[in-house]
Amino acid sequence: MSEHIAIATPSLIWVAWSCRRCGHTGGVARTTIPLETYWTESMGREMFAQLRQKLVRVHMKQGCIAVPDDFVLSRHVPDRSQELLGVVGG
Repeated sequence: MSEHIAIATPSLIWVAWSCRRCGHTGGVARTTIPLETYWTESMGREMFAQLRQKLVRVHMKQGCIAVPDDFVLSRHVPDRSQELLGVVGG
């Protein structure tokens, strides 16, 4: 009889992002925000609000003074050829 061992790790969400303020496109962020087994709409809104807030700090290093509402997020499926520059933690 074989036994299975489950190792709990946070699920990762990949998002593509762009900035309305400076016109930057093609940003990719891998989050370390764990996904719960259940989600409400308010939980999802809070997660993406936190992600936008963290992108403000990340994007500021690129010289943009964006605010959270300047970021457009969309689903992203990573491509092996893309270089990951950083991780936005939760």
